[in-house]
Amino acid sequence: MKAQFLFSLYFLIASISLLSLTQDLHSAPFKNISVRIDPELAFSLEAIQALPEGKALLSRILTEGPLTIAVGKNDVVRDFSACWDSDSRTILIGLFSRPTRGEVIGSLIFELQNALVSSQFDKLNEKVTRGKLSKVEYIRAMEYLEYVNSINASKLAKIGIQKGLLPKSACLPTYKNFEEHFYYQKVSGHSDIIGWNYDLLVQ
Repeated sequence: MKAQFLFSLYFLIASISLLSLTQDLHSAPFKNISVRIDPELAFSLEAIQALPEGKALLSRILTEGPLTIAVGKNDVVRDFSACWDSDSRTILIGLFSRPTRGEVIGSLIFELQNALVSSQFDKLNEKVTRGKLSKVEYIRAMEYLEYVNSINASKLAKIGIQKGLLPKSACLPTYKNFEEHFYYQKVSGHSDIIGWNYDLLVQ
């Protein structure tokens, strides 16, 4: 059974239906590959692309395939604000809590970082299916990837804020080190979701 759901802010293990989004998304062309984005979220991608670094990030992601950015309505998005699904190459952003424009932009920046390293997440999943990683090792490795992504996302958000191109509420605070990050992911239940994904992979 193929299970490559990547969760974020944080992480994802859920079955995602995109059928209801078909009529609501519009496409924005990027050379030969397109980005399909929910109109409610278009402003966030436009803001990120105002930064050269943001454009470069998106271009790198699109070398791996098309991208969909949509409003998410499942329980995982409700709990963790946003997520990346590698199977459908979809970023889901939750609007349940009525986030500010800056918070939506921050969530998208983080998920774009997850999308960028999707192949690394997939490699960890493959190791699990081959019996090369224990559950503890898998959870820690996945959380470390997201920790690195959080640092890179925070740097990009900071650049945009300093240039006056992103609102201050797009700021993405980070933990002082990985161990602190890992501790709070375990407390929040984020690591448990990664553990559930491990259980699916070994079935």
